[in-house]
Amino acid sequence: SNQYNSSSNLVTVVTKLAVLAKVEIRGASAPEQVFLPIINWQPKENPVVEDDIGPLVQHIYELRNKGPSAFSKAMLDVEWPYRYNNGSLLYITKYEVDGAMNCSTDIEINPLNVTNPMYWNRNVSGSAGDRTEGRVRSHVHRRDVQEQRDEQDMLTLDCEKAQCLKIKCQVGRLERGQSAILFIYSRLAVSTFLQADVQNHSYVVKSSASFSVIEMPYKNLDFELPVNSTTASLSVVWVNSEMTQPAPIWVVVVAVLAGLLLLALLIFIMYK
Repeated sequence: SNQYNSSSNLVTVVTKLAVLAKVEIRGASAPEQVFLPIINWQPKENPVVEDDIGPLVQHIYELRNKGPSAFSKAMLDVEWPYRYNNGSLLYITKYEVDGAMNCSTDIEINPLNVTNPMYWNRNVSGSAGDRTEGRVRSHVHRRDVQEQRDEQDMLTLDCEKAQCLKIKCQVGRLERGQSAILFIYSRLAVSTFLQADVQNHSYVVKSSASFSVIEMPYKNLDFELPVNSTTASLSVVWVNSEMTQPAPIWVVVVAVLAGLLLLALLIFIMYK
C-alpha cells in the first residue's frame, strides 16, 4: 500500500546481484635449469648440509585475487615430486608463506635434518638461486647448452612418474589486489641422477598446484566459485662430462712446449 491509495496491490521485485572474483594462480621455478654432472661434486652417504644433497631449487606459487569481489576462503593443493627410482628427487628443506595462508604436509619435511650454514630467506632467494645456477653453469660451454635436447625429448618427472608428497594450504580472506604466496625450498638430489640407469638423460621435473575458492563473504547472491591449476618446471640437462672438463694445466704446458720445439726445429732447418 502507499499514502495515496491504501488498497493498491503489492508488487514484489527480486533483483539478483552477481558476484565476481577473478582469481589467478602462477607458478615459477628458480632456477629454471640445472646442468649435470657438477664438476668436483661427490655424493655423500650421510649429508650434513644442504649442499651435500645438491643445488638449491625453489618453486613459488602465488594465488592472487584480481577482483572485483573478495573471497573468504580457498584451498591450495600442491603435489611435489620428492622421490624417483628409489632415491630422492626434490628434497624439501622448508617452506614459507606470505599472506593469509597456513600449510601442512602429509609427510615429514627434511627428515635428514640437513642445515644451511648460510642464512637466506625469500627476499634473497632469487639471488641465491642465481648464484647456484651460475655455479653450475660455469662448467658448461655455450656450445653445450645449444646442443641440449628440446623439452619434448626430455623425460617428464611429475606425479605420474615419481612419488609425490602433498602440501595442503588453507587461504584466508583476500580482497581485490591481494595475494597469498607459497615459497618451497628444496635441493635437487644429484646422487639420484648419477645412477647408471638415470644418468646421461635429460629431465623436466614438475610440481603442480591447484586451488578452489570454497567460500564467499556474501549471502543470497549468485556467484561462481573459481578453480584453476598450474605447474612449475625445472629442466635437468645432462651434458657430456668430456665436453665440460677443462684441459689439465700440464696438457696445456706440454702443447705449448711442443709448439715452440716444432717452431725452433723449422727455423733451424730453414737456416741450415
